[in-house]
Amino acid sequence: MFENQIAEIYNGSFVKTGEAPVDFQPYEKTWAFEDGVEISLTHRVFCAPSPAILPDGYLGIGSQLYKIMRILPWDDFRELWLYACERSTP
Repeated sequence: MFENQIAEIYNGSFVKTGEAPVDFQPYEKTWAFEDGVEISLTHRVFCAPSPAILPDGYLGIGSQLYKIMRILPWDDFRELWLYACERSTP
């Protein structure tokens, strides 16, 4: 894993709960929901497991805030799919 960024970890209430080195990568995936709503996932990160990273949480990378949309557990790391929020980091 190539850790090229430090991510600030926020819970669902936008309270900072920690930081983690992450491998931050561009990623393209579209998710479709009911009623024809679609969102574009633009990035993903690979990181070590952390109890601070929760499914309802957010990551701040630079001034950009990302919603964690999916956490995929692998052997000794996690893959997180991210949606870029319109608001910046708190």
